[in-house]
Amino acid sequence: TGGLFSGVVVGYVASVNPHPNADRLRLVQVDLGPLGQNQVVCGAPNVAPGMRIAYAQIGAQVINRKEGGLFELKPATIRGVESTGMICS
Repeated sequence: TGGLFSGVVVGYVASVNPHPNADRLRLVQVDLGPLGQNQVVCGAPNVAPGMRIAYAQIGAQVINRKEGGLFELKPATIRGVESTGMICS
């Protein structure tokens, strides 16, 4: 249930490593098959290699959980590391 969204695909978690500048964040390599691999900064403690996850690509329209409206996902730098997408939970 929820609003309309776009640009979300299934990805494969290739690896998970600690973020060099944050104790509670991790760097997740998401394999998108023919679309390549993307790095995501993620705070979810339950993401593990081998999982298939919902991945919002750059340009995806996703719901802002605080305001309820849609926003377009853009690349972000989080604690000095680029994040190109978002793992959806």
